[in-house]
Amino acid sequence: GMPPVVAVAGSPPRGESTLWQHPFVDVFKAFGVDAEGCAEKKGDVQDELDRQICKRVFRIRGMVSANNYLLIPGPQAPAKSLGLTGEYIYLHLKAVG
Repeated sequence: GMPPVVAVAGSPPRGESTLWQHPFVDVFKAFGVDAEGCAEKKGDVQDELDRQICKRVFRIRGMVSANNYLLIPGPQAPAKSLGLTGEYIYLHLKAVG
């Protein structure tokens, strides 16, 4: 299979080390993807536990990305800030199949 695609987080922005969230913010928990209206799942989206990283993941399959996606926050979710202070994002994507 193909190796995972990973964007690695960097160090805190200069002068903001006291505000840096450490180690990470769990966006699934912060937006409550299980609560009604907090996330929109369309098409072939499955909630799973990844045994390698011991974290909750969403498996998104399908030939047309516009028909298979997870939208966080969902369109019915109240406007909410995560209060993030970092300059970088860590995103882990894994190509499967």
